[in-house]
Amino acid sequence: MTADALLCRLDGLQGRAPKWRAICPAHQSQHGTRSLAIGEADDGRLLVHCFAGCDAQAIVAAVGLELADLFPTKLIGHGAADQFRPRIRQPWSVRDVIAALRGELMVAYVLLGAVAAGTPPNDDDRERAGIAMERIAHFLAELDHAA
Repeated sequence: MTADALLCRLDGLQGRAPKWRAICPAHQSQHGTRSLAIGEADDGRLLVHCFAGCDAQAIVAAVGLELADLFPTKLIGHGAADQFRPRIRQPWSVRDVIAALRGELMVAYVLLGAVAAGTPPNDDDRERAGIAMERIAHFLAELDHAA
């Protein structure tokens, strides 16, 4: 699995490759605290750590994934000498792009609904809207490449 496939499932994302922070999906965050650290190792492993104490199993389960999704495919072999294959960036599948795009469109829908109802956006809403715009632009570009 690519880092993007995990990151698009998280809220409050900040940072850039290979290190990010996000709101942990495994516990109720107070004030949108970004207690989840996400890292991408050179060998393609995705590392997650919640500073509030949630374990990796709970974190990935909260976004519909399994622990195995955090690891690249191993080379065939046995024992401690096995090495992970170097990560080769694969383009997103159209299915992944559409799922991620759907999530960001839902964010835009909620924010636009609040504005249409007369609720002015606060700083957090504006920040999240900016993230949604960047991600939607990225996902649309991915769809252009897939066509």
